[in-house]
Amino acid sequence: MTLDRPRALNTLTGAMVAAMSEALKAWETAPAVRLVLIDATGPRAFCAGGDIGEVHDLATSTTPGAALAHCADEYALDLMIARYPKPVVVLVEGVAMGGGLGIACHASHPVASQSATFAFPECAVGWVPDSGATHLLARMDPDLARYLALTGTRFGAEDALRLGLVRAILVEGRREELVADLEASGDPDLLARYARSEPKAATDSPPAKILDAFGETTLPRILQALETMDTEADDGGDATRTMRERAIKALLRGSPFAQELTLALVAAARRTPGLAKALERETGAVAALLEHPDFHEGIRANLIDRDRRPSWTHDHRNRVPAAEIETVLTRISAPLGASGC
Repeated sequence: MTLDRPRALNTLTGAMVAAMSEALKAWETAPAVRLVLIDATGPRAFCAGGDIGEVHDLATSTTPGAALAHCADEYALDLMIARYPKPVVVLVEGVAMGGGLGIACHASHPVASQSATFAFPECAVGWVPDSGATHLLARMDPDLARYLALTGTRFGAEDALRLGLVRAILVEGRREELVADLEASGDPDLLARYARSEPKAATDSPPAKILDAFGETTLPRILQALETMDTEADDGGDATRTMRERAIKALLRGSPFAQELTLALVAAARRTPGLAKALERETGAVAALLEHPDFHEGIRANLIDRDRRPSWTHDHRNRVPAAEIETVLTRISAPLGASGC
């Protein structure tokens, strides 16, 4: 399967999700199919996520339940890929975010090109990391997970390999050979000829002092820790200051409601692990977000008016009332993949 919307960064429409699900169901019992290979057209993006514009249009239509059905069907596809009885090799080139991470990182054999990049940018549009992203984040160091989830900072293939999001990094220039070999053999073990499974020493991870600030567990306290941080005593003071400023700006761009909800969802994923449970919680969270003003304001500011100046319902330096988050967490989720849910 090839994702083929390069001008839209291969974002997933409802029709694409349905087609992929139908193909996977057919191939699951087909004797001739030994392996599934998923890639994408164009070098810019493997998949920049679900088509959030389509979701917003559905949410504001006369049948708003269709927006949640769209999301639930996408999550059901992620779970199908994770549980697939045959090897699923996913070749990630360019950016992978949101639904792109869901397709790639839950597969049995995700492989990144050296130029691949990854991110969890959803809070910037009043959304939460979904498609099982809270499950992925819950398996990381907690401070790093909070940093990546709240700032949306991009990171490269080496860090993705180190974090366990991909299994290997493709040797440059070997992609066509790999695809031909996989198509001829159906044997995923051949990946070892074309990709390495050990990350290099270089990393884009932030300095320990930045991560220490993300040891706080609420948005206002994380911001306070960053803003009062002493960087003068560091040998790499300039780099730390620059990264601190970027982190603060990134935090202030996001929806405080979505950011606090993200923290709660990742914490819940640590307490009760498992992809299926994470997807159920994300479905409940998305059901609330589709009705929340921050989601619609995030889409307006980033996709419609493009002024990049959203007016959020809460202030970043004041804690979102716990009752608002608890209401979402206790919301009963509809069954994954149920139409009209």
